[in-house]
Amino acid sequence: MPSRELIEPAEDADRHLFSTPSMVRETRAWLRLDLENPRYEQDGLNARVLGLSSRETRALRRMLSPR
Repeated sequence: MPSRELIEPAEDADRHLFSTPSMVRETRAWLRLDLENPRYEQDGLNARVLGLSSRETRALRRMLSPR
């Protein structure tokens, strides 16, 4: 399947995933997006490991923040 055909299903999957509160909580628990987090280098997925720029890190942090 050409990768271009995967864009819409991937976007739909992301929307579904991030509209599920329990999944957002679990994702938030694993991510280490703040350098001040004492476990930033110990476990989870930090911004460096994910290859996120500072702008992407801020956007993801906002997207996953409790409302």
